[in-house]
Amino acid sequence: MLPKIKLLPLILILLLFGCAAQGPAAGGPIDKKGPVLISIQPQNGSLNISSSQKVTLIFDELLDPVSIPASIQNEFNLDYKLKIRGRKLIIIPEKNWPENGIVRINLSRKIRDYQKNMMDKPIQLIFSTGSNIPVGVIRGDILGIDTDKLIEVGLFDWPPSTQSTYIQKVEADEIGTFHFRGIENGRYALAAIEGVISDIEKQMRKKNYAMLSSSYITITSDDNEKKVVMLLSEPVEKLKITSVEMQSQYCCQLTLDDNSKELMIIDSLLSPGDSIFVHLEKSNRLETYQVLEYSFILPEIMDTLAPTLTQSFLENNKFKLIFSEPVQLGSNAIITTDDSIIIPIAFTFENELSVNISNLP
Repeated sequence: MLPKIKLLPLILILLLFGCAAQGPAAGGPIDKKGPVLISIQPQNGSLNISSSQKVTLIFDELLDPVSIPASIQNEFNLDYKLKIRGRKLIIIPEKNWPENGIVRINLSRKIRDYQKNMMDKPIQLIFSTGSNIPVGVIRGDILGIDTDKLIEVGLFDWPPSTQSTYIQKVEADEIGTFHFRGIENGRYALAAIEGVISDIEKQMRKKNYAMLSSSYITITSDDNEKKVVMLLSEPVEKLKITSVEMQSQYCCQLTLDDNSKELMIIDSLLSPGDSIFVHLEKSNRLETYQVLEYSFILPEIMDTLAPTLTQSFLENNKFKLIFSEPVQLGSNAIITTDDSIIIPIAFTFENELSVNISNLP
């Protein structure tokens, strides 16, 4: 019995080592680089793969399994199973890949190692269970990006509509480079969002975005590879009216949410207590739009100050006079003299605040 008793501590030590948690080895230089893909099976771009083909990816270091499930997308949102074994990632269709069809699998840069380092570029896989993959390619660069933020690029049919959804979407790498493969012949538009693409039209008003400088890209059999450059821009603004300040009974100053101000003339047929509805048209770098309607009740203003001339200048061969509030001028309101003879000067109203004189004596 004695030899068996002596072996017991050794057995316990071996069991303890066998049950140790998997993870990165401690010590050594600080790891600041994300996982790098070193092999794919089957080879990316393979044709005639089995409809039950598993896809195996091997990386250069251990993967954080928590980062993986939400970082994988396939074109038809088909169900699949994941196996994560250290440096190896295996993707297996739950049922089958589409018969005689394209299989696209995108892996986000969000896949990381145990030191929380993301990959420096996404992984885009394309296979076919048939004998063909479209040869169209669009490569591009997005300028002005923040390297710490993810950017998705969507490929859309042209012409787009309010109901348009992307055909493909990919991530840009950490320097803003992106790559679409397997594109059919046709005309396409591109748009990118800082974040995850969902509703481009709404997102570009809240998030940084990029679009083509031209309307569309054409892919043909004779010209099947295109290179584009897009500039990341700040969100497109749509202004709103935030307040109204009365200048006189029938003149008010509108303040917008960017703190800009505009004068508005109110119809003099309206009376204090009437509702005023403000409809304002504005433009941004993409469109002309109607500002959301703003309404208020016309107050009664006790105007005890006479209007004053605030500006006078020559513009486009016309002498312009601008007053502090709406004015009513008779035909002899503006005059000049010649040898003590009073000569009326013809003028026209540009609006109720501004007067133009075309023919100066």
